[in-house]
Amino acid sequence: MIFLCRSADLTEGTAMGISLGSGLARREILLVRKERLLAYVNSCPHEGTPLGPLAVIEENGEIRLA
Repeated sequence: MIFLCRSADLTEGTAMGISLGSGLARREILLVRKERLLAYVNSCPHEGTPLGPLAVIEENGEIRLA
């Protein structure tokens, strides 16, 4: 298990970018609070660009950059 942040660090509908590892093993993770705490690879599957570091979850579940 890897500690990323305290659950209380994210309020409902917000997100936080986290970097894990270094060098070739480095991964950018986007943590999202939407009824529960979720983690995504911080990369748009369409353009390959980061989703955050800060994002807002819309009512329909879409992620919108803050």
